[in-house]
Amino acid sequence: MPPSRKTPYDLEEITPNHFLVHNDNAYSVLRGEGERRGKIFELTSWRREGLLARLALRTYVVLTLEGRMERLPQLPAAPALGELGWRPTASASERYSVFDPAARAWVAIEPVQRDGGAALALREGTILRRRKGRGAAEYFRCFMERGGTIGIRPLDENSALLASYAQAAPIPLVARRTAEGYHVAKITLPGSYRDFLARLGSEVPDGWLVEEAGWPYAQRMFNRIGVQLTLDEAG
Repeated sequence: MPPSRKTPYDLEEITPNHFLVHNDNAYSVLRGEGERRGKIFELTSWRREGLLARLALRTYVVLTLEGRMERLPQLPAAPALGELGWRPTASASERYSVFDPAARAWVAIEPVQRDGGAALALREGTILRRRKGRGAAEYFRCFMERGGTIGIRPLDENSALLASYAQAAPIPLVARRTAEGYHVAKITLPGSYRDFLARLGSEVPDGWLVEEAGWPYAQRMFNRIGVQLTLDEAG
């Protein structure tokens, strides 16, 4: 029997072909397939699928990057956009944004004067972001109240972005091959997807650099949220 451990996995793939080994007994299967550095095993052979099959046959439990990706939350049913309504703003320190489906980014919206006060024009079903001063952002889904007033229900950031992506039409996102890796332009991602992408490369000021082995995973990850990641062969 494998030794008891806090995690249910004997091995976890933390980045492409790099595994954190929780159960040292698994090294009897890993031998000859790569390099060991402390608790990290790097797969260097081409026999990935065969190795995973042998580990499974020996009842070792492996969490691969494919498994991690399958656990990413699916897009929910898209909140329907309804009638236009008005929401009064409480103070000038509040700043509001809505999700731009083309840019996949939050864009600011400004209140207008209405009935002697400032108010936002919003449609039912809109996903709204609010900041107060320098505080953390808050997220809401708009709903219609009586009299044409817009109410808001709180959401966490991940749920707000997943709902926003669900409302957006699929778009292409073109990446460039560079000497350092595949350069993917920055768009706003749900937190769980950002965390997964961090396993495939590194964040840079204008996007991400995805390593060669991470490219197929990145394509599949973006496809889950309606973004077709393609390569600019000319650039």
